[in-house]
Amino acid sequence: MSILDWNGSISLSAAITQARTDGKELYILPGSYNLGFTAIAPGGTPGTRPIRIYATPRTVTLNFTADDLFFWIENISDVEIEGIDFDGKNRALSGFPRPGLVTAVGASNLVFRNCRFLNSTQVGVRLQDCGTRRGASFTKDGNELARPSALVENCAFEKCADTAIYTYASPALRVTNSVFTNLNNNGIQIEEDSPITNGTIISGNSFSDVRAENGGSGQYGNAVSLFRVNDCLVEGNTIHFAAFSAVRANVCAGTVIKGNSCYGIGEVALYVEETPAGAGNNTAVGSVVSGNFVDWCGQGISIANFMSGARNSAVTGNVIRNCRTISTSRGLPDIRGIGISAEADTVISGNTVECAQRFGIIAGAGTYSRNLVVTDNMIRSTPVGIVASEQTSAATPAGNQAGHTLISNNIIQVTSSNVNDGIVTSNYAGTDTTYAIVSRKNLITAAAYPRITLPATNVLHNMATPAMGTDTCRTTPPFG
Repeated sequence: MSILDWNGSISLSAAITQARTDGKELYILPGSYNLGFTAIAPGGTPGTRPIRIYATPRTVTLNFTADDLFFWIENISDVEIEGIDFDGKNRALSGFPRPGLVTAVGASNLVFRNCRFLNSTQVGVRLQDCGTRRGASFTKDGNELARPSALVENCAFEKCADTAIYTYASPALRVTNSVFTNLNNNGIQIEEDSPITNGTIISGNSFSDVRAENGGSGQYGNAVSLFRVNDCLVEGNTIHFAAFSAVRANVCAGTVIKGNSCYGIGEVALYVEETPAGAGNNTAVGSVVSGNFVDWCGQGISIANFMSGARNSAVTGNVIRNCRTISTSRGLPDIRGIGISAEADTVISGNTVECAQRFGIIAGAGTYSRNLVVTDNMIRSTPVGIVASEQTSAATPAGNQAGHTLISNNIIQVTSSNVNDGIVTSNYAGTDTTYAIVSRKNLITAAAYPRITLPATNVLHNMATPAMGTDTCRTTPPFG
């Protein structure tokens, strides 16, 4: 394909129109260019023709210096932008809900490669109603061609006052090998209006310093936030210093979170949760949380809110360290200090939990406990190892009974002088601060607790030998 060069002698919008009309790629010559609103939209001679706009990486900066929106793509597919830096110059963005330095509406199969998005007063890249979905059946009906919303590859996002990437109703986004740093509220935020297959893949990225400047109790402060999006994969990311969660999946089904490295996470590092009952969502069924490494957090992993439908998960092969109680000065609703918790239809197996300040694993909460399998885990240096629901007891009235729990083949080293603190039952009164031990391992018998299966294959001890220099739990946080 032939190439049209641009050096600022005409407006960038005019150059884009000319390149699309002529069927050429647009090459931007090195320089720093001050621009206002620039659009790629259907109409005129080029109609809906696609375009590739590119530059030699790190030689071109487009500066946002006029108007209330910057770079706009509407109802055009197959637009590729490569090697360009977009600098928002901290200029106010408005004219569209949560606009980005680049905002795309009704587009599909976009590509952003080797670009940087800097100094946005709102979002870096914003997608609205982008991508397409296939028909509702396997029958050939004319809707077979589902197109992704966008590919973001080898890009960098820095100093976005809201979120680096925010998508709404835009399926099959792929974000890979990109860097996200110094963000006020979220790293990547993927949303739908109601639960539906989305299929976003977020892999191989680096996140650091994700704050929660807008406050809240978890809506902000997440490296990756998924809301009402099904069948998404978050894999192989490095996530350091997020105010709330490394990955938070709320009202999502079929979520796979695997192979991520997380350090310095303010609340629950990997959080799969459902909204309260009656919210009309109630579809958070099925998730895999596997092979992740988490060091220093309020809690490592939580599969939460069976009362609203959250269940059917596998939590396997994770390494979790230094789960600390959270300072009340941060204004959070609980104190955590927990390795892993789940409530229903979940396998918790093959995990290593070390230095959880309160509990290693919580299996169920009150009545919300059913079909829990806790096997082959290693829990070390925690006051209490595994907590099961007290409402599995024979004394629980029929209407309040929890379901069955299997606890087997775990090795648990407690810091308590009583090794029976390795496995306990607890009353749960609705908040994280109200777990109270009722029975310890020596009192959890088949007669007293007919819905807890506790074979003699668990190893409980409080021996700290042989001792190694790396045994000590962290006592100081990595950030203020």
